[in-house]
Amino acid sequence: MYPRLEGSAAENSTVSYIIEELKPYNIHFQSSNFLNMQDNHSFSQILEASLPGKSPQTLVIVVPLNHGVDVSIENDGAINIGLGIAILKEFSKRELPISLKVLFLGAEFGEGKEYPLGSRQYLSAFYPIESHIFMYLNLKRIPSRILIRSGGTGVVSPYWFIERIRKALDHSGLFYLLKGNENQLYRLSLWDSQPVIDEYLQQGYPAVSIEGLYTDERVNVSEWYYGFFSFMDRFIQENRDGFIEEWDKHYLFFQLRSWSFIITEKLLVLLFIASIIIPLSYPFIFTKRFKRYLKSLARNFWDLPVIFAGIFLFFLAGTILVYMLLYLRGSDVIWQKFPVRFFVMKVSISLVLFSFLFGVLKKVPFSKNSTFYTSSALLLITINILVLSGRNISLSYYLLWALFFSFLFTLARSKWLKLGSLVVSMFFLVKLLIDIFSVPAMQLIEFLLLSPVKGNLIISSNIMPFLLMLIRLDFLFRHRALKRQKVFMRSFGVILGCATIGILVSLILVDPYSQADPQPVLIREYRNLNTDEMEIHISSEAPFRDLLVGIKELGYPIISGFKDYSTVVYNFDQPLEIDTSKNVFLSRENITLRISSSRKVKSLTLSFDISDPIIYDANFPYTLSPSDNTAVLHIGTSPPNPLVIELTVPQNDIQILRLEGELYPEKEDSQVISGKDIRVHIKKEFSYTFDVRGL
Repeated sequence: MYPRLEGSAAENSTVSYIIEELKPYNIHFQSSNFLNMQDNHSFSQILEASLPGKSPQTLVIVVPLNHGVDVSIENDGAINIGLGIAILKEFSKRELPISLKVLFLGAEFGEGKEYPLGSRQYLSAFYPIESHIFMYLNLKRIPSRILIRSGGTGVVSPYWFIERIRKALDHSGLFYLLKGNENQLYRLSLWDSQPVIDEYLQQGYPAVSIEGLYTDERVNVSEWYYGFFSFMDRFIQENRDGFIEEWDKHYLFFQLRSWSFIITEKLLVLLFIASIIIPLSYPFIFTKRFKRYLKSLARNFWDLPVIFAGIFLFFLAGTILVYMLLYLRGSDVIWQKFPVRFFVMKVSISLVLFSFLFGVLKKVPFSKNSTFYTSSALLLITINILVLSGRNISLSYYLLWALFFSFLFTLARSKWLKLGSLVVSMFFLVKLLIDIFSVPAMQLIEFLLLSPVKGNLIISSNIMPFLLMLIRLDFLFRHRALKRQKVFMRSFGVILGCATIGILVSLILVDPYSQADPQPVLIREYRNLNTDEMEIHISSEAPFRDLLVGIKELGYPIISGFKDYSTVVYNFDQPLEIDTSKNVFLSRENITLRISSSRKVKSLTLSFDISDPIIYDANFPYTLSPSDNTAVLHIGTSPPNPLVIELTVPQNDIQILRLEGELYPEKEDSQVISGKDIRVHIKKEFSYTFDVRGL
C-alpha cells in the first residue's frame, strides 16, 4: 500500500491488514490513538503485539507505519512492516527465553521537529516494571549492508547491548557496519538530525536502529531473509540470561570489513592511565634528555603562544578565503556539495602560509634549537589529551595513539624513522576526518570550516604539535650541495601551494548540480482566503538558471540570476468551504466548524485569542498560553474530509478564529515548467480568519 502518509487511508488500511494477518496466530495485540497527546495530534494509530516469554524482560521491535512525503515506492520502508509481521508469526511458534513485542507506530516521519510523534506518544504512557530494550527497524528496502546506529543526542546505547548485537550479526553471516566514530558524534550531540531512537535513549532505554547501505548490487533475497531471522534468533538467545543494568557509555568500536572488536570503558581507562604514566616516567628513564628538553622549553617558552597565534591567523585566513569563494559563487551552502574540497583548500592555504613563515623568511625570531620543537609537541599533545578527557574520555584515544608515536619520534635517531613516526601518529586523526566527511556530519563540518574563532582555535590546538614535529624534521633535512636548512619546509609549501591553486580553480569552475544531484527549488504559495490573494515565493540556495515558471496569470515568466522571486496573483479557486455555528448554554459557548475541501488538506491548526484562558472541552488536543491569552488546537496531518471541529469556551471569550494549514500539491499547481538540473518542492499554505461574535 503506497503512499502510506501519516493519517492517510493507506496507513489505516495497513493497520487493518496487520490485524488480519495476526488473527490466525492468536497473537495478543492492542491499538491506541493520539487523542490524549499533549501539544500535538495525529490521525494515525499505534498497534502493539505481544509474545510472552519465560522472562518478563522484553525486546521491543519498533516498526514505522508511515514514510516521508517525497519517498519513492522503492524506498518506502514496506520491508519493515513485512519483517514485523514475519517476526510475530515465526516466534509465536517458539518458546521464548524473553518476552517479545512488535510495535507498529504511525506518525513517525514528518517535516516538523515534533516528530517522531508515534514514539513520543507511546513512551508518554509507558511505565514498565521489567527492563525493556528497543530495536528500531528503519530500512528503506533490502540493503546491500546492514547499518547499525546506536546513539542519540548526547547518549549512546550500552556496551553489552552492542556487543550482543555484534555477536548475533557475526553468527548470521549478514554483512554489516557499525561506525565507531558515529558514536563520538552522538556523544558530542553533533548529529545533524534527530536519530529515530533518540526518544528511547533519552528516557533511559537501550536502543539501536537497524538501517541500511544501498547500492545497485543485486542482493539474494532468500539468503538475506534467512540471515536476518538467524540474527534475530541468535540475539534473543544472547539475552536468555537477562539484560544487564550497567550502562557503559565510553566504549570504542572498531571494524574492518568482517573483523571487529570493542574496547570497553574499563580497558579504555587502563589505556588512558598507562598513557599518562609514560610522560610522567620520562624524567626517570631519560633523565639527561628530559633536562635538555626542560631547559629548551624554559628558554623559549614564549615562542609557543606566538606560534599558536600565527597558526590560528593562518587558519582564519583560510576561513576568509572560503567565505570569499562562497560570495563569488553566489551561494552560502555550495560548500555542502563539496565539503572535502573546501576543507582541504582551507587547510592547504593555512599550511602554505605556515611553511612560508618557517621555510622562506630567514629572520623569523623563533628558536633555532631543534629539541624545543620536539619537547613542545609532547607537552601540547599531553595537554590536549587531558582537555579531551575532561569532556569525554572516549575522545582521548585519537591523541593517545599520537602520544605513543610522538615518543617514538623523540627516541628515533634516523630522520626517516622520525618521518614515519610523524605520519603514523596522525593516523586516527585522519581517520576521524575521513569518517566525519563520509557520514557526512554537516553540523561539525560547518563548524570546522566556517567558524572563524572557535573552530579555528580547535583546529590550531590539535594541529600545532604535528607542525612542531614538522619543524623538527626540517632541521634534519638539509640540501646536500647548499648545506642549508629549510629545504623540507619549502618543498612542503610548494607542493601544498600547487594543490591549493588546483582545488581553488576547480571550486570556481565546477557546476554544483547535476541530474543525479539537482538544484533544490522551493515554490511557496501563501493563500489568504479572506482576500483572494495568493503570494508566490520561489527560492533556492543558489541563483536560478533560466527557470520557466508555470504561472498563467503572469504570462509564464522566466527568472534567472538571483535566488529569490516573489509575486502576487488574485482570484484563485477557493479550496475550502467552512460552515460555522455557535450555541450558548449556561454562560458557555459551543462553537462548531464544519470544513470541507475540494483539495487534499495536508495539515490544519486552529488558533485564537481568549480573554479568560479556559477551554471546557475540545475534540482535539490543545495548548493554552496564559501569559499571552492565546490557544492552539492541534488538528494534525491528513484530516478527514469533511472535518468537524468542536470547541466549548466561556461565553464571549473568543472573537476571532484563525485557521491555518497546508494543502498537498497537485499537478495543476504553480510549478517550474523547465530548468537545468532542478528538483522542485511545492508548499501550499493558506490562512482564513473569521469573526464568531455575530454568529
